[in-house]
Amino acid sequence: MELRNGWRITHPRDVYLHMERILRSLIREQDTMRTRQVKPGELVESLWDTIMAERSQFKLLDINRKGMTSRRGEELNKPPYMFYNKVNVAEDEVLFPDEKTSIKKNVPFRGIRNGINRIEDGVLPSTARHLAKGMEAFNKGQNPMAALRRAKDTDEDTIWALPEIWVIGLEQVHRDKPSLEQRQLLRRTGLETTHRSASLEERLRISDPMEIMERDRSFGFKESFYVGDLEPDATKKFQEVQDKIGIMLRTPHVGTTDWVWFLAEILDWLGLRADYDDYAFAAMAMFFPEPETTTQVIQFVNSSQCTEFRNSLLFDPKERGRTRPDRRNRTSYRFCHPAFWTEWKKFLETKSYFADVYPIDWSMTVRPIIAHLYRAGIVAPAYYRNDPQAVAGMATANTEPHRPGKPDLFINYEDRYGNFPIEFPPSFITPDQWPKLLPRAEEFANNHANARFALLGFSRHRTSTL
Repeated sequence: MELRNGWRITHPRDVYLHMERILRSLIREQDTMRTRQVKPGELVESLWDTIMAERSQFKLLDINRKGMTSRRGEELNKPPYMFYNKVNVAEDEVLFPDEKTSIKKNVPFRGIRNGINRIEDGVLPSTARHLAKGMEAFNKGQNPMAALRRAKDTDEDTIWALPEIWVIGLEQVHRDKPSLEQRQLLRRTGLETTHRSASLEERLRISDPMEIMERDRSFGFKESFYVGDLEPDATKKFQEVQDKIGIMLRTPHVGTTDWVWFLAEILDWLGLRADYDDYAFAAMAMFFPEPETTTQVIQFVNSSQCTEFRNSLLFDPKERGRTRPDRRNRTSYRFCHPAFWTEWKKFLETKSYFADVYPIDWSMTVRPIIAHLYRAGIVAPAYYRNDPQAVAGMATANTEPHRPGKPDLFINYEDRYGNFPIEFPPSFITPDQWPKLLPRAEEFANNHANARFALLGFSRHRTSTL
C-alpha cells in the first residue's frame, strides 16, 4: 500500500510507467509468446502499447485463509484505498508544498525540518548555530575560527540573547547607582548581571548541558506549536505580532528607567526571573497606553509603520468578541455529548477491517490535518501495530454546532478492550467543575469602571500573556 501511494499509482497500468523505455523496446511474438527486442525501423506493437491499450484487462487477486477473490474492470476501483486517490492528493499538497509552486515536473525531495526534529538531531541547535557562523565565514573566504571567537552569547540568535532595549535599559539602571533595596530586587529577579556578556564558545562550554537542552527545547517546542496551529491564518497573525514586538525590543532605550523597575517588581511579585521570557513586557505594554512606563512601546504602536497592526482586531476586543474564533472546542472525548459519537459507534459495528472501510469524507478531513501536524513536528510516526487493541485512540472527523459545515479532527480514546486502564489523580477536576471566569469578570467590571483583565498562562518552560 505504501509503495502504491509513494509511486502515486491510480491504476494497475501505472505500475509499468517507470519501465516505459524498456517496454517500448520489446515485443511479444504472437505465435511463440516469446519476448524479443524491436528491430531498428520495425513498425510493430511493443509491450508498452499492449499494456496501455484499453482492450488490456487487469485482474487483482486477494488471497487469504478464507479463499481467493478477484476483481477486474470497474471492480478495481471499489476498494476506496486500493490505489492513490483524492485523499492522498490532499495529503501530499500539505506534505510537499514545493510541487504546487515549482514549474518542474519532478521536484527534488526535501527533508522536513521543524523545531522538534532540530532538537533530536544529536547536535543541539545552539551548538549548530554556533558552528554555522564559522561555516558562513569560511564560505566568504574569511577565517572561520575568528568568526567563532567573535560570537557572543548576547547575539540575537542565541538562547541567552537579550533585546537591545533591555540591555541598554539595564546598563542605565546600573549607572544610576541603585539603592541596596533595588540591588536586592535585581538579584532576586536575575537582572543583576544580565548586562554582562561572554563569548558564545565559552558560554556553551561552562553552561550546564541540561540548561542548554531545556532552553533549546523551549525554543523548538514553541516554534512547532505555533506552526502547527490549525486556526486559519493563526500562524500569519502570530508572526505579525512577533515582528512588531521584535522591532520594539531592538529599539535603543531613551529616557527614564521606570519601566525597568516596573517590570522587575512584577517579576518579583510573580516569583519569576527575567530570563524566563524576555519579551513579556513588550507583549503586555502595548495594551496599557496610560502608564508612563509604557510610553516607548505605545509611541511605536502609534507610529505609521504600525497603522495596519494598530487597526487590527487585536486592539479591539469588543469587536473581536462578537465572533467566536474559528477553532474546535477543547472538550475531551470523554466529556463530549453522547450524540456526538453516534456516527462513530455505527462505524465500529462494521464487520470489515476498519482501515478498508474508513469513510472517504473522514479521511479527506483527518489526513491533511495530521500531515500539517507532522510537518510542524507535533506528531511523529510510531512503530506500533495499527490496531485499537494495541494503541488506544482512533482519529475521526466530525462537526460541532458552532462550526457547521467545517469538519475537524477528533480522536476517540475509548478503551473498548480494557487494555489501557486510566487512573485519575485525586486532584483531577472535570470540565464541568472548572471555575467560570466570565461571570466573575462581569461582576468585577460592573463594580469597577474601565476594568481590564489579563490572563497569565504558566507552563514548565515559560510564562506567557494570553
